[in-house]
Order: sequence, then C-alpha cells, then structure tokens
Amino acid sequence: MTRLEPNLMPASDIDPARPLDTDDALADQLTRVFSHAELRQVWLLFLDHGHRLTDPIMPMDDHPLAPDDVLDTDDLGPVTFVRAMAERARMACDLVGAHEFLFMWERRGSAGLDAEDLRWARGLDGAVREMGADSSSPLRAQLLLHDGGVRVIDAAELQ
Repeated sequence: MTRLEPNLMPASDIDPARPLDTDDALADQLTRVFSHAELRQVWLLFLDHGHRLTDPIMPMDDHPLAPDDVLDTDDLGPVTFVRAMAERARMACDLVGAHEFLFMWERRGSAGLDAEDLRWARGLDGAVREMGADSSSPLRAQLLLHDGGVRVIDAAELQ
C-alpha cells in the first residue's frame, strides 16, 4: 500500500526556501521530511531551478522485484522497468517545470546498501546514462530512506 503522506516532522523543522545544492543539505532536509522507512517503495521528488524541493512528491510501491523486468510500452517499445522509470521521471520533471529529479528508495533496515538496493540504484543509474548526459531534466541523486532517516547513495557505490 502506498503511503501518500510521508512521516512528516514538525513543519518548523522544514525550510522550503533552503537550497539543496549539496548531498549533506539534501539528506538533512529529506530526513526532516521523511523521518524513517515504513514500506518497500520508491519516491520520485523534484527540485526547482533554485535546488529547492518542490511539488509533487510521488510515491510508488508496486515496482517489481527485479529492475531489469521488461515492459512493453506504447511510446518506448520494450524497455526495462528502470529505463521506463527514468524516462517517465524525465517527462514528469519537464511537465511540472522542475529542474532536476531525485529517486529515493524506501525500505526497512539499516543505512547500508544491500544487494537489492544496489541492483536498483545501479540499474537506474545505467538507464539515465543511456538516456544521454544532455538530458534536459537530469537525475540529481538517488537516496535511501531507511529506519534512521535518509542517506545519499554515493556515485562510487554505483560502480
């Protein structure tokens, strides 16, 4: 079941005007919005041109177990699930007028990445690279929402 409202912290702790232009700022602000993991799901989030978190915040809890499951889409043809996610995120980013998008993987457990986390994060990273570096709405970061809050998945972990 998708949780439509994040585990919100007190609104006074959240600064909507704060630019999230570093990984530390991003993790800190999102931990203020999402206190801890509850479900296995993924969140699509957007940043505006000032690197501020903007609406909408979109959860999805029905992603398959494997990122390389193939979908047959009308517009893209047969593509992996992560490629479809990346393409749809780019389209949504353009549609809402955002500058960048984020994927945040939510699951119960520690802050350490497990094999499933790495499969999804690496798969998404590869799909975004296939789309091209000149994409008008780039992936800013991937994050993990775990029992203790939010952490940024470092690029070195995707190697």
